[in-house]
Amino acid sequence: MAKQKGIITLEGTIGGINFYIRKGKAFARKAGGGFTAKAIKSSPKMVRVRENNTEFGNCSSAKKHFLLALKPFLIDHKDGSLHGRMIKLFQEIKTLDSVSERGKRSVATGISSAMGKHLLADFDFTLHCKTLEILKTKISFETSAVRFDQLSFAGNELPFLHHATHLEIKFGVLNFDFSSYESSWHPGAVLLLKKEDALSASSVSVSAPLPENSRQLAVLSLRYFQEAGGDLYALKGEGCIGLCVLAVC
Repeated sequence: MAKQKGIITLEGTIGGINFYIRKGKAFARKAGGGFTAKAIKSSPKMVRVRENNTEFGNCSSAKKHFLLALKPFLIDHKDGSLHGRMIKLFQEIKTLDSVSERGKRSVATGISSAMGKHLLADFDFTLHCKTLEILKTKISFETSAVRFDQLSFAGNELPFLHHATHLEIKFGVLNFDFSSYESSWHPGAVLLLKKEDALSASSVSVSAPLPENSRQLAVLSLRYFQEAGGDLYALKGEGCIGLCVLAVC
């Protein structure tokens, strides 16, 4: 490898020499060599690369199907960073698989660990609409009873967006199999809150039988609406949709 000197910076291949820019500096090297598809598939030196590719593919598939399961909540949510952040999350969960050999570690096994469940429950799906911070109330989830408890919601104390007249709050349980990617959604009662409303303490229970090999996620979401002519219209844009996972079982 050699550095380029001179006024003119070259890029591309000339006379068997590759000219390229790396970290803002110009370099040159003999063309040829490097990775090839054949080498990656068969070379003993590429074992680690093949292992990483396989595990990354698993994380990518898990992320894709998990987002599809959450699509009813995120269909109008715009966040260019979500996919990348979720890939990073699922890769972290995958590394918690301590029973599989390298190259076969999976999200399905990693999520069975206490830390894997914690990472998923702590993930920010909607960066600009943090559900628990907006609701400003103590919230608990009883795992054994699959029950969501809130103390109270006072509409005049919550941060309503400009033009928003109503706030919809949903609670439910998502069963998701991180191996087969099968999922089922079990909704609870929907709370619709006006600015002037105040709801007393209440509980929402969900009947959600857990299929074998699936994980159960308690999901809480909110969305702002505007009333016009007696109809409600969902607001779109940054900060209009919130989603969080209360617990992973």
